[in-house]
Amino acid sequence: MPSDTLGRDSTFQGAMNGPRTQPTRARKHAPTDSNHSPPMLSEAGLAVNEEGCRQPEKADATPRAGSGARRKIMTALLIFFIALACRLTGCSGGASKAPGNDNSAPPAPATLTIATTVLPNGHVGGAYSATLATSGGTAPVSWSVASGTLPAGLSLNASTGAITGTPTATANNTSLTFQVHDSGKPAQSASVNLGLNVSPATISISISPNRASLTLDQKLSLTATTNDYAGVTWSINPKGGSLNPTTSLNGATVSLSAPKTAGVYTITATSITDTTQTSSITIGVTDLPGVYTLRNLEDKRWVARSPHPGHGRILQASLTQDGREALLACHEAADAIKERDARRAQLAGPTAV
Repeated sequence: MPSDTLGRDSTFQGAMNGPRTQPTRARKHAPTDSNHSPPMLSEAGLAVNEEGCRQPEKADATPRAGSGARRKIMTALLIFFIALACRLTGCSGGASKAPGNDNSAPPAPATLTIATTVLPNGHVGGAYSATLATSGGTAPVSWSVASGTLPAGLSLNASTGAITGTPTATANNTSLTFQVHDSGKPAQSASVNLGLNVSPATISISISPNRASLTLDQKLSLTATTNDYAGVTWSINPKGGSLNPTTSLNGATVSLSAPKTAGVYTITATSITDTTQTSSITIGVTDLPGVYTLRNLEDKRWVARSPHPGHGRILQASLTQDGREALLACHEAADAIKERDARRAQLAGPTAV
């Protein structure tokens, strides 16, 4: 390796690895000949000749100043990109959260409740279907009958809450308590008490009285006798008057207010369980003034109806005490009128023929 190259390399290595001290001024050496190469500037800012001797050269501070400015720019850019990354990933001073590693507790499920409030009516021999429903909780849920017994032929599906089957026994508003559990941790539960009606296979209805006559706005009491455990609904045709209430159970009284228009009306009681089963009566409504019907006399408590002792389905009317007193007053009034007319006739004298 040439000596000038070795001198330059060793000087360069010394400048790079040694402490940054102010360079010493080198002694001047005259070139040996006129063709000597001019001194070269090393990376340390020192001039060296071919013999490797350092010559004084004014250090250039510009490269160092530029290098410091570049470091400041790079540091600012690094801080900017770190802040941008934190904003995009949502870091907040702690360790960043990897996707899917969120350890926060999941929200609690809504309270488990039973939405079903009533069961449909059924009858023996007819297909039955009802489904219990829930809201809230954690699926899947499990149903059970906590108290009471379903009528023979019906069963409860524990998974779906469906009550299905063909009942073979009646149930007159049988009380049943249903309970449901969900799959939450911890599990929730709820219960509800419902009544179930399963009427006989053949439903019968009869109305009492079986006929009536009314004046305008007069009231009439009606009663339905039925084996439909759910009861009957009442209607009048053509429309007019009012029925209160519009539904009733076996033997319950319903009040009819007569229509305001005279005519013939049909009152019908319809089975709630089997709407094909009905019973009807016909009533007449009159608008003639001064007409008293048997119902009018009952309203005044002058007569009362009761089953005939020999024929239980036939009603007989008889005078009450108030009715007898009213009738006696009528007789006395009629006798007074007769006596008055007789005296007038005597005063007038014989009538010429």
